[in-house]
Amino acid sequence: MESTPFQHRLSILRDLLTRKEFDFPSNKPLIGPIIQFVRKTWNNIAPRWYVQYYANQQHSFDSLLLETLQDVFIYQAELEKRINQLEWENKVFALHLQGMDYSLEQVIRYTQVSRVGSSPDSNDSSTL
Repeated sequence: MESTPFQHRLSILRDLLTRKEFDFPSNKPLIGPIIQFVRKTWNNIAPRWYVQYYANQQHSFDSLLLETLQDVFIYQAELEKRINQLEWENKVFALHLQGMDYSLEQVIRYTQVSRVGSSPDSNDSSTL
């Protein structure tokens, strides 16, 4: 199956769905590690319980949305295959109809010629 922009976006979404802890970097000389420790500790104590509930809820929603998009993509590919198959069958059917049309025209011409050749006025007994 060929890669499409849609598949590329799904791949990006899958990568974004992976949770990553924020690192709280600090580039200050000497006190940088202390600042980093205080930030990380504060984040672990204060908002974690409050924010974690909403983060989990959002992650569940995002996961379901990504799965749904993947299912839609698979379904779309199946529909495209089916459309191609039906288009091919339609062409085959059209060719059959053209052949039947030609055959019907031949039968009509033959019937018309036969009627003209076997009129009741002729004494040709070979048509009986």
